[in-house]
Formats: sequence, structure tokens, C-alpha cells
Amino acid sequence: NGDVRVAGVVQTDVQKSNGGLHVTFTEKDGTASVPVEYSGTLPDIFKPGITVVAEGRLGADGVFHATTLLAKCPSRFSTTPYTQ
Repeated sequence: NGDVRVAGVVQTDVQKSNGGLHVTFTEKDGTASVPVEYSGTLPDIFKPGITVVAEGRLGADGVFHATTLLAKCPSRFSTTPYTQ
């Protein structure tokens, strides 16, 4: 009955309304997807292809109603090992 967190990649179906303060989108991980609805300020890097963590509750309507939305920042560093 409490809030849970779900993580996944934002899909291309992002729809914004209310001046960008309300958004609906699908979040998908390796095995499942869920429609998400969120009202509030979006992270600056929010866009399709970004991994997000949504905290909230799954409604009886099958939509995850997020109260918090966090974007995982892509690494700014190369994965190439450093050698001298």
C-alpha cells in the first residue's frame, strides 16, 4: 500500500500539458513497460531514451502515478581504461 520505485527508459510517447508541468509517458525496462503520469517540474535532461526512476503508486487504471521523478545522468566519462 506504500509508495514504490520503478526504473526504466523513457519511450518516445511523451506528452506534456499544463505548460510542461504535467507529463505522461511509457517507461520500459528489460522485461516490462508501464504508463507513467507525473505532475511537477521535470528534470532538465528528461527526454526519450533517458533512464528515469519514478516513485509513486500503481493505480487501478494501470497507470503508475508518480509523485517523484528522477533522471539518471548519463556518464560524462569514457569507459576506456586509463593507461600511461
